[in-house]
Amino acid sequence: MNFSRSGTGRHIQFMIALILAISTNNIALAEDSAQMVRSTAGFKSDRGTADRHDPATLQDYDVKAKSTPARSEKQSSVGAQNLNCCPYRIYSARTQLFDDLDLDGFYTYLRVSMDIDTDYFDAQLFVQVYLRGEIGNWFRVFDSEVFTIYGNSGLDDYEVETELLSGFPPDYYDVLIEVYDAYTGELVLEYGPAESPALSLLAMEDVILDNRSLPRAALSSGGGGSLSIALLGLLLCLAARRSGIAPARHL
Repeated sequence: MNFSRSGTGRHIQFMIALILAISTNNIALAEDSAQMVRSTAGFKSDRGTADRHDPATLQDYDVKAKSTPARSEKQSSVGAQNLNCCPYRIYSARTQLFDDLDLDGFYTYLRVSMDIDTDYFDAQLFVQVYLRGEIGNWFRVFDSEVFTIYGNSGLDDYEVETELLSGFPPDYYDVLIEVYDAYTGELVLEYGPAESPALSLLAMEDVILDNRSLPRAALSSGGGGSLSIALLGLLLCLAARRSGIAPARHL
């Protein structure tokens, strides 16, 4: 029986290319494990009736680990202090989740809305927003520009929107808001899951995991981007069948 060597070669080349593509994709996933996000912020009134801020306004932000413990981890009375001791307080805080392309219940886009009040006529502040999984440390995902609030106004809700790009496995994340006086740089208010259940146990994952197009079984669990021996053998067998090569028979 005659075989087309050119046809066999094309099939073998195709399977090798497929193997390399899958392997390269796995390596890329490993390299993209560094934590990266895109964030933006502004007043709710700036967003208007749109579902979210214009995606073009989001900017890449290098995630930073929190260098000092949160107050709520050092003392349990932080909630009462936030409400009673200081000229600043958060009247309400809300979260919204968007974008779950693979429909696994974990979202990639987070909005944190906060209504910060003050006993002063007005105040200039900036905020830092942190995320933490069920186990682990706080990581800062946004550091805002300076903005102005007015007394107890309900028209100055401030929003931070963050899209998780990489380095965030599926988990239930908590949110921590730190409010700073823009003039002194002093931390004047901290608000997190201890103060509001809206800032706790948010089901999220990064965009890479949400958009993964290849089946998980096609990637090696051993790391390094290598294929399993079983999968490699299966692909080579398929290549042989496509090329018309039959097993050798003993006469």
